[in-house]
Amino acid sequence: WCLNGRPLVAVDAGLNVAVEICERQAPHLLILHAVNYDLNRVLADVPVSLKLPDGATVRSVRVLSPGDDLEVAWATDGGRLSFSLPELKIYAVARITLE
Repeated sequence: WCLNGRPLVAVDAGLNVAVEICERQAPHLLILHAVNYDLNRVLADVPVSLKLPDGATVRSVRVLSPGDDLEVAWATDGGRLSFSLPELKIYAVARITLE
């Protein structure tokens, strides 16, 4: 009830994936950290949806993981940002730059 039926962040990856999101003000960033605790399974194209801070506009989304640093496609709708983690072996970090 306190989230009005919509979580702050949703990652469709199963119960073996944990996520944490942090906000930084200068520069204005959201940092999403995803950890895959199933070391026998590599996940691909993991959908992410998160609530944006009020009034925020997304400038870019980069996904970093060991050996990768990729700018990914994203979309916004109704105050939420959607994108996919291209691959989740052990962990990935999404760096969301805001205005």
